[in-house]
Amino acid sequence: MIRPLPTLKERRDFLAMNKAARWVTDGFILQYKPNQGTNVQVGYTVSKKVGNAVVRNRVKRRLRALASRLLSSEEATMVLIGRAGAEKLDFPRLEKDLRWALRRLKQKMERT
Repeated sequence: MIRPLPTLKERRDFLAMNKAARWVTDGFILQYKPNQGTNVQVGYTVSKKVGNAVVRNRVKRRLRALASRLLSSEEATMVLIGRAGAEKLDFPRLEKDLRWALRRLKQKMERT
């Protein structure tokens, strides 16, 4: 069993991530801020525009599963924002998109 990652819970933490680097995919938006020597922290959010409570909860579950598979070794604070249609994308596609977004954001951080 994969252990859940430490999560962001307070509004101020999510607001602070608005200034972070971001990458947009079909299923989610990834906000990324590296933390040197600190373990990963992840926040999840899905707005009401995505769908009703059942759909939003399904999208959040998929994002949590995705993050626990791929982000446990990161030293960063991240927020995954679910987008409309994320519940219809297959899981391997979401996984591929997250790997790509992480790679691109890390490259972007190295250049600045």
